[in-house]
Amino acid sequence: MTNLIEQKNLYNSPCDEISKIKKNRGLGPEFIYPFIVLFFATILRKLLRHYHISLPYTVILMLVGAVLGGFYQYELIKRFTFIADLTPVQILSIFLPILIFESAFSCDPHIFIKCLGQILTLAILVLEEDAADPSDIFTADT
Repeated sequence: MTNLIEQKNLYNSPCDEISKIKKNRGLGPEFIYPFIVLFFATILRKLLRHYHISLPYTVILMLVGAVLGGFYQYELIKRFTFIADLTPVQILSIFLPILIFESAFSCDPHIFIKCLGQILTLAILVLEEDAADPSDIFTADT
């Protein structure tokens, strides 16, 4: 069994070897993709505010994403969107909490308190269903 300290990895390599390793890897177009998405989302947000469009921001982003998803068939777009190939579990784990927070943050407190009984009823029913059989939470019915 080899000693872990003697193993060559990125953490115990000299600085000149680390720079060679990083140069060989390079930054592909998939690294640029999140920044391009953030840039266009920011521009979209500014346009929505400037033209006073009353649709929620997340709905507009979903529609724009659906339109841009049509271009996914082209090889050039696939190179940039390599990082966007997510499984349904990853989508739920990453985006659902953000969407719920954004909706809760923009919700009117008076309306929330007025609907609290209905919200709790649905939440309790869902919790009971998941508690009965938690194994199928992230599985897709095919």
